[in-house]
Parts: sequence; C-alpha cells; structure tokens
Amino acid sequence: MAENTKETNEPKGKHGGARPNSGRKSTHQYHETKPVRVPVAYVVQIKALVKFLDENADTTDKNVESDQIFLRTLKQKRQFISFKINKLPK
Repeated sequence: MAENTKETNEPKGKHGGARPNSGRKSTHQYHETKPVRVPVAYVVQIKALVKFLDENADTTDKNVESDQIFLRTLKQKRQFISFKINKLPK
C-alpha cells in the first residue's frame, strides 16, 4: 500500500509540519520574542539596544550608559546614539 496517499490520509512519519519545540531557539534570555519590521538601516542599532537591555536586565541600583553607536538617519544625516538606564529613585 502507498504511504500518505489520499486514500489513507495518514502521515508517513515524523518529518515535516509543525512540531512542539521545533525551530531556532531565542538568543534573548528573559522573554518571548516577536518578529518586527524595522528599516534595514536601523537593524544593527536595534540589535545593539536589545543586547544592552539584556546585559543590564538586573541593573536597578546604578546608572548605566552604552558606548556610542554611529548611525545614519533615514534622511542620511550622521548621528551618534547611546542608550542609558537610570537608577530608580527610592
């Protein structure tokens, strides 16, 4: 008998299709991820922001600022940006 035919309508094995826990695992430690569309020009800077937030997720008792990152705006203006986490007031 033929496997996975219209007559039997049964899968022939465990290959293909959606399976629990399949696919690439997240590199982010703390939360689920979601695909988001951003301009290609900002991908490096967005990834740097996420990395900075992940690395400083437990920081609440001091101010932390990232190194400056160069970028060009969508209108091709040159800028340096940095990210900053401020200590929470008591």
